[in-house]
Amino acid sequence: MIKKIFLDTNIRNNLISEEDHIIVGFSGGPDSLTLLHLLNSIKDEKSLNIYTAHLNHSFRGEEADGDEKLAKVLSDDLGVKYFSKKVDCSALAKELGISSEDAGRRARYSFFSEIAESLKEKGVDADKIKIAIGQNKNDQAETVLFRLIRGSGTDGLGGIEYISTNSFGNTVIRPILDIWRKDIEKYCSDNNLAPLMDKTNEKSIYTRNKLRLDLIPAIEKDFNRSFQSSLVKLSRLAREDRDFIWKHADIAYEKAVISKTSERIKLDQSYIKKLDKAVWSRVLMKSFKSLSIDENISTAHIDSIGKLLNNEEGIKIVPLSEGWQCRIGYGSIEICRPLEASRLTLSSSVLDISQLDDKIGIAKGISACFDADKLCSDLKLSIEDVQGRLNLRTRESGDFIRMKDNLGRKKIKNLFIDMKIPKSDRDGIMMVALGSEVLWILPSNYQGRTTGKYAVDEGTSRVVYLEILESIC
Repeated sequence: MIKKIFLDTNIRNNLISEEDHIIVGFSGGPDSLTLLHLLNSIKDEKSLNIYTAHLNHSFRGEEADGDEKLAKVLSDDLGVKYFSKKVDCSALAKELGISSEDAGRRARYSFFSEIAESLKEKGVDADKIKIAIGQNKNDQAETVLFRLIRGSGTDGLGGIEYISTNSFGNTVIRPILDIWRKDIEKYCSDNNLAPLMDKTNEKSIYTRNKLRLDLIPAIEKDFNRSFQSSLVKLSRLAREDRDFIWKHADIAYEKAVISKTSERIKLDQSYIKKLDKAVWSRVLMKSFKSLSIDENISTAHIDSIGKLLNNEEGIKIVPLSEGWQCRIGYGSIEICRPLEASRLTLSSSVLDISQLDDKIGIAKGISACFDADKLCSDLKLSIEDVQGRLNLRTRESGDFIRMKDNLGRKKIKNLFIDMKIPKSDRDGIMMVALGSEVLWILPSNYQGRTTGKYAVDEGTSRVVYLEILESIC
């Protein structure tokens, strides 16, 4: 029965192909030994190349060293090439400031990646290299419960994927994800397999162990005897909903992107704000992923951006992780790092008001616009002189900006104080000025501002359109 489930899972999810090179994450326990045995049973039929990879986490001293040797014996018995490595995961956890569980996981996948790279160096096609992990149906239930407790959304409740790509770019497959642990243990017994037993699995010292040993049995006893089956069912339903929503989000993403590089992505604000949150939030997540910053994005970041989708007053900024930011306004949502003064240039043009929307739609950088005739009339300058005197710079003594609603001038120094900008940051903020009058304070780690004196309104017939371009070094 188990082999049939194993084969069905493989066919349904297209996990294993002929002539694949499969690196089995091999602790020597019941799960990984059953996985290895099943893979070995189709080795000749599929012309598979199978390897075992055992990581000694150094958690259990001499006992772990003994397991490392026994894992080699189990591999040798099946005629499988064996790789092993010893890592002090407790020290790694302390160094990185993470849990020992996370440290072990990182060390394992790093080790697997080393083996995969060695195979590539020997000429094996990267697409034929796969890492097989012995996660089972109980692991799926525990994962869903853990994520539910942590407040995960629909995507997270989808649980463990049958096939995925890890942070090293390796394909990871989970061929026994549809098999219960009790059936795996019976398979080992029926096939005279002698798996290694990690005694720490029976102690409530890790979060996973507490779920498996304490919480799940209590719920099954008092509330639902089929609780784990219910969790697995929830993961399936969540994946179905997730896949449907993502199909629409992928389409929306392609329509929303105005421009994209490895350092920034610009989305159409007017299009995004018309979408349902379930879709636009995923468009944002796909954008974050394209910049490799998705792992540190929280629901709070998404919600903060959502509150500003209808912003039409200059540019608003939502700080993200690792120095990134999301700038919202002037028709776009831009995810990028703060502007660097040494890489900025100012471009100006004079447009009829009817041309403005088209110009904003193809903008490559951040932009602002002002009523051209108000500028010329108030400053008693020709439009050519206005353009010629525009200056992109940092603040200078005597700088001021005209506030909105005709509230008069405000010194830039006082404005920065009101904005609670630290003194150490003030001299690095870029602005566009005409003499001492500041027209536009560029967004940085702080919100940008534009003058209220020359704002575009219903009576505007032509505009001075400014765009800040950033060179790529």
